[in-house]
Amino acid sequence: TANMFSNPFHDKTEVTAVYPARYEPVDNSCLEGSKAMVEYYEELYNYFKGVNTMGLLMERTVPIRIIGQIDPDTEKVVHCHLMFFIPDMYSVNAPAPLSVGIFVGHNWEKRCYVVAIHGNYSWKRAMKIHKVLNSFLIRKKVTGVSVTELILDIYSGYGVPNSKKYSELLLCMKVDEFY
Repeated sequence: TANMFSNPFHDKTEVTAVYPARYEPVDNSCLEGSKAMVEYYEELYNYFKGVNTMGLLMERTVPIRIIGQIDPDTEKVVHCHLMFFIPDMYSVNAPAPLSVGIFVGHNWEKRCYVVAIHGNYSWKRAMKIHKVLNSFLIRKKVTGVSVTELILDIYSGYGVPNSKKYSELLLCMKVDEFY
């Protein structure tokens, strides 16, 4: 695991995304067993398959981003977000969703510490890596990191062919520290 944290911070650029306002975690997870997550996933997926105000079919991009807001005192997930990124060619005039619970907006540029995860991913595994990474950054005296937000970018599964089962965990700088 020594090489796991050898990479520097990366800039994640601003992109247009479609996402639900938020949903509740199940068993402290934003992934496993959440009926709301599955329903939002289906609504977001349908948005790209033409269930939008323009009837526009779009290929959705990878990754799928799952964001968990974590209570720093209890280390429990308070709420979750699920996000699909909109292809660059539609970023300026992306069609509006038909569902009132789905929004099109910007995922703002951030500076993030990125950890590659190879193999099967789970929210429990992501939480463990998040905790270890947070401790590592504290020991290295890296300040300004938002420890209350766990971001998991999933590049495989959910209908996206990727035999390597690759994902990334992001621990990002607070916006006011970055700008």
